[in-house]
Amino acid sequence: MLIKTQQRRVLLLSHHSIIRAGLKQVLGQAVVSFIIGETEGVKGAIKKTREENWDVVIVDFSKDGGQKLDLIKHLENIDDGPLTLITSPCVEDTHVKRGLQAGAAGYLQWEEVETHLLRAIDRIMQGEKYIDPRLGGLLLLESEKNLGAPHDCLSDREYQVLCRLVLGKRIVEVAAEMMLSPKTIHTYRKRIQVKMELRTYEEFVQYGRRQQLI
Repeated sequence: MLIKTQQRRVLLLSHHSIIRAGLKQVLGQAVVSFIIGETEGVKGAIKKTREENWDVVIVDFSKDGGQKLDLIKHLENIDDGPLTLITSPCVEDTHVKRGLQAGAAGYLQWEEVETHLLRAIDRIMQGEKYIDPRLGGLLLLESEKNLGAPHDCLSDREYQVLCRLVLGKRIVEVAAEMMLSPKTIHTYRKRIQVKMELRTYEEFVQYGRRQQLI
């Protein structure tokens, strides 16, 4: 029988209950004791991190990864705030690199959760970065070949607007979601069009599908 000698507080953010259940199962097998919280969306995560203290927030990027960048930045601005560990179905997820640049402490692919989740949490709580080896290799390859997607030239705000536009959302919808004025979103859209040479909503959607932003 394992003796639990330490408690850690971990908040799970995922729209998929099966993902949260899988994460809870792995955490339940640890020697240390975990206090686990759950939420489905970014607003719920922000509310929970304001009301309670957490050591780690595990953020599932399989849906609305672009929107979750705001959460990572929010957590980065909290004094002694929780660390962020990103998880997603595949290392090619275009949002992951942005998440790490925004301040996430690590990344773990879904299929590695069962064997490496506890190690990843230990690493980031010791002040280290934890990057799935396959993602590390991909980033190295991009660096060596100077590769990158066209949207890599965008600022984080522009990227977040792009992620909504590729879903076919209109400027007023994007403005409401991001709590900005339609005029501001229109300005961001113009900048994106110039930088990426995208003109119509159809071109935005087609680009999003090609780059797996949708």
